[in-house]
Amino acid sequence: ESVEQLSDRVAGQDFLITLNLAAREILGSCDSVGVRNFNRDSRALFELMKEQSEKSLNIHRVYSAKVTTPGAEKIVDDPLDLWRCSVLPCLVRWRNIAGSVTERWLFKMTNTTDMWRLADCEMNWERGFSLTKEQEEARFKIHIDDILFVKTRLDKKALTRIKVAKEAIRAAKAEEAQAAKLLAEASGNADEEHEAKVDEEEDEEDEEEEEE
Repeated sequence: ESVEQLSDRVAGQDFLITLNLAAREILGSCDSVGVRNFNRDSRALFELMKEQSEKSLNIHRVYSAKVTTPGAEKIVDDPLDLWRCSVLPCLVRWRNIAGSVTERWLFKMTNTTDMWRLADCEMNWERGFSLTKEQEEARFKIHIDDILFVKTRLDKKALTRIKVAKEAIRAAKAEEAQAAKLLAEASGNADEEHEAKVDEEEDEEDEEEEEE
């Protein structure tokens, strides 16, 4: 469809462009860089539409566009969803022993219910693009009842971790499928051997009866 035809049909409208990506149950949506790039490209498209329509029809039209991504930063309401914080940096706000409110970007440590560590993300970097040794060793014990607020954030490092995890899951599934296939083949061979043995025994019995 030509830009002129499209501009005639949607003249003067506001547009809300929503990005929905795969694996949303884990990721929520794309990262902030993706949103900015898509927002830039979308605005360039609307400017082109506006320019084309004004040149061809000599009519001034207003186009407005907003790009949103549901879940690039996602609030975690259900405690059962705190597992997300083991792969995504989470802004955790909790009440400490002294009763004051503390806020940090953290990772939830696996196989524990209340241990957290500093997330390897830009909000915690003191120098360069990684945590210091002291930051890596820091631990926070936070009881679930003391947590006031949790929000996940998707960044490039999180995407890399998720990619590695998904590849490991695919590899594990492939190994399971191969093992199941080998087991089925072995079971099939065993059944065939058993049937052959039964047939052989029956043949021997028939021969003995004939001799008698």
